[in-house]
Amino acid sequence: MEFKPLTAKEIMLLHDIAVARYGGALGLRDRALLDGAIGRADSRFAYGPFEPGSFESKVDATVAVASGIVFSHPFVDGNKRTALTVSARSCTATMSSSLRLVVRSPMQ
Repeated sequence: MEFKPLTAKEIMLLHDIAVARYGGALGLRDRALLDGAIGRADSRFAYGPFEPGSFESKVDATVAVASGIVFSHPFVDGNKRTALTVSARSCTATMSSSLRLVVRSPMQ
């Protein structure tokens, strides 16, 4: 499964869900700031310090989007909640396709 960062439309939907669930004001303050946060992920995924396509590069790209949302405040309210929701959604998709869990007995 190829990794794709969430689109602006998907992030705006997650924002609406987070605000509806936890309260706050709806609305996008500046679309360019949201696009910039998404662009950070594309840049980190392509040119970051990790092997392209690796699990680490996918997580790095997810963190880039979340931090872009937190620091640039593209939404009227709920930027940190949206960043957390976006991270959880992206990591869930990434982990389900890339992560192999190894369970060991405490006695090993």
